[in-house]
Amino acid sequence: MFVVGLGYCCVDFIGLVPRIPSIDESVRMLESTKQGGGVVATAIVTLARLGVKTCFLGCVGDDENGRFIISDLKNEGVNISKMVIVPNLRTSFSYILIDKSTGKRTIAYYYDSLLLEYLAKIDMKLIKEADILHIDGAHEASIRAAKIAKKQESL
Repeated sequence: MFVVGLGYCCVDFIGLVPRIPSIDESVRMLESTKQGGGVVATAIVTLARLGVKTCFLGCVGDDENGRFIISDLKNEGVNISKMVIVPNLRTSFSYILIDKSTGKRTIAYYYDSLLLEYLAKIDMKLIKEADILHIDGAHEASIRAAKIAKKQESL
């Protein structure tokens, strides 16, 4: 089986806290971690860990977070040969606080909408070889990818 994912990827900075603080209040983090994120990217990594052949199509900036994402996906065994590194673009990231007692979370994120323009231009040839396509959102790139997967659009 070969699964191709196309979509959003980011770096998540996650903090486990005893409770979510109110405005102008602070709490001490119990644990913290930095990891790759994004719905499609996370699903593709999960599949790769299960031994499925995978490829992720996405865009990152040429910054530390972009390098982290590329390295993380590569280390997980995901094919990243068609990912695009965009010069002078800031890679998406999130700060996530998780309430230890309830598991509920609060998320603040940064996302540059220019990423969608670059994603729309990404090389999608591998989609024709995929058994399954996983996409996020209803943006131009995901619609094009779905059409390619359904053989309605040629490259």
